Amino acid sequence: MKAPEKQRKFGESVETQILLKDFDTSKEKKLVGSVKLPHIPKNNLNICVIGDAKHVALCDKMKISSINEETASSFKKDKKKVKKWAKKFKVLLCSDTLIKKVPVWFGPILTKLGRYPIPISHRDDFEEKINEVKRTYKISQKSKSVTIHGLVGNLKQEDEHLRANINTSVN
Repeated sequence: MKAPEKQRKFGESVETQILLKDFDTSKEKKLVGSVKLPHIPKNNLNICVIGDAKHVALCDKMKISSINEETASSFKKDKKKVKKWAKKFKVLLCSDTLIKKVPVWFGPILTKLGRYPIPISHRDDFEEKINEVKRTYKISQKSKSVTIHGLVGNLKQEDEHLRANINTSVN
């Protein structure tokens, strides 16, 4: 599956590109969804947790970026500060006890950026939730396009892991 090539200075990713037959973009709605892959496609996914004391302590242990309630409340809907902070991260998670305060702290800015936090509860296994978020990727159809793109892995992964991720994304 992988041919020996020259060494690159960046991590090469493997993506699927699916062409939709008999799909009329003018009549049908855009396709949007998410796929949970069996293996993590990208190891260096930037995640931040807006959490209470327990979740912040777990983040420190796992070396994941996190902010506490006081830091989050200091944003005060300042559009420039929120945008600059949120663009650093691909995924945001939030403790379920604090999720109702997110619109008060950040305003509508996170929704416009497509980074509204995913709620996590204390009953869930925190490490498993992080791995689930890393394994999930969003598929979306670009406007007036009949193709769907999605990240399924990188060239450093084993062939079996890549094969399993590709089969899952296509099905």
